[in-house]
Amino acid sequence: MSLNNRRMKSSDLQKEWQTAAVVKCTVRTVRNRLLGAGQKSCKAIKKPFINEKQRRARLIFAKDHNDWTVEEWSKDIFSDESNFHLFPTPGRLMVRRRPREAYKPQCLALTMKFGNGLWMLQQGWNLADLYKVILEEHILPNCSPTLRIVFSSRTYHTARSINLWMEDHQIKTLSWPAQSPDLNLIENLWNLIKRNMDGHKP
Repeated sequence: MSLNNRRMKSSDLQKEWQTAAVVKCTVRTVRNRLLGAGQKSCKAIKKPFINEKQRRARLIFAKDHNDWTVEEWSKDIFSDESNFHLFPTPGRLMVRRRPREAYKPQCLALTMKFGNGLWMLQQGWNLADLYKVILEEHILPNCSPTLRIVFSSRTYHTARSINLWMEDHQIKTLSWPAQSPDLNLIENLWNLIKRNMDGHKP
């Protein structure tokens, strides 16, 4: 019963077991039986909700770029950011391997992105304006005509002012499917940098 519905609590399992098999037992007994069978309680993994249209777009993108060589990928600049803790918490970057069944749909807590109706401001700048400065001062000097920029789906990456700036400077972009942070190659680089920084106090 637990494997058929991973979201059932031990109290729910106890009631259903009693009803289905006329078994009298306590919730503690149910928990002990689950533990004895190697079934431990765990929290659902939070993952972005992906609708059917996004699933198809992700699959098309993966198939279209499956055979790309290192040379082809080297033409892309991944525009992305990540958070870094100046004072790492012990054990924060420990990697715990999850069993494959932990990624089944019933074990996931699907999340949705919603705007809070507020402008995000940083040091008095609108983030789109701040991002434009980064593009002009750091990306443009290093961007040859053959390079493409890969944007994540952050609002200020796709702002109208940013799109106009890209057109004015004739910079190409690589079409990127929504809700696909796992397809972003730079995430592996962020992971590596964070591991190397762990234990230091920059």
